Amino acid sequence: MSMCSMEQGTKTTPAVEVWKDIEGYEGLYQVSNLGLVRSLERIEENLRKGKPYNRLHRGRTLKPIKHITGYYLVTLNKGGEHHSMRLHRLVAQAFVPNPDNLPEVNHKDENKANNRADNLEWCDGSYNTNYGTGKYRKTSKRMRKVEQLTADGQHIAYFDAVRIASRATGCSVGHIQESIKKGWLTHGYRWRYVEP
Repeated sequence: MSMCSMEQGTKTTPAVEVWKDIEGYEGLYQVSNLGLVRSLERIEENLRKGKPYNRLHRGRTLKPIKHITGYYLVTLNKGGEHHSMRLHRLVAQAFVPNPDNLPEVNHKDENKANNRADNLEWCDGSYNTNYGTGKYRKTSKRMRKVEQLTADGQHIAYFDAVRIASRATGCSVGHIQESIKKGWLTHGYRWRYVEP
């Protein structure tokens, strides 16, 4: 049984790793309260040239893969079918009570790599979206700073977003976006995104 330390204020308390079978994959895979998944050692029956034989499948800790969304996935195999599962959901399903049958899992510290059970909570979509800095991060992805230029490329002004530039100059959002995308003049101006 492995040990891991967990900070609580200024004290360090050892956390005991607990393993549970993954629902639907009993005897094949287990998940731990510290956010790990392992396959279990087992004998598998296979066919080779039409004849049955037994093969030893050694157990191992699976290496999660980071998805483009930032969540970590593990691939589980049962009966020759592979299924990618979100690691935080597997941990929550095994270790975090969900008496209200809520549909989503939130990372309390907003770190998608921290899949420990004590960092997860069940919630609804609205709570998950608005949790912590979620709303700010979503808005800041949509808001990109833009620069207004003269026809020959001289700086005129900066704006925090295309919509703000549209209100200030009277140029439509669509025209500004087309100018950025295709380099066209819009109402005598050129526009471009300002890289952070």
